[in-house]
Amino acid sequence: MSDFQPIHSQNGDVVGIWMKNIEEPETWARLQMIAVSFNAEELHQAFVEESYRKVPNTIDGNGGYFLMLNGVPAPGENPDDFR
Repeated sequence: MSDFQPIHSQNGDVVGIWMKNIEEPETWARLQMIAVSFNAEELHQAFVEESYRKVPNTIDGNGGYFLMLNGVPAPGENPDDFR
């Protein structure tokens, strides 16, 4: 398993990234490169401006965090909380 995974919206846009370890020194540069590689301009900008949500992964045993655009539910979160 990779140490990151894109999170897609229902229409296929990348709206977040799951990362196993966000404490490594190169994490933020990697996040920006990952967002660019998936053509996710809004997510890239959120990483640059640090305007995203960090949500602990509680849906499985993989740990890590979901780094999500503001206003977009992470996997396992209630979508009704974001309407």
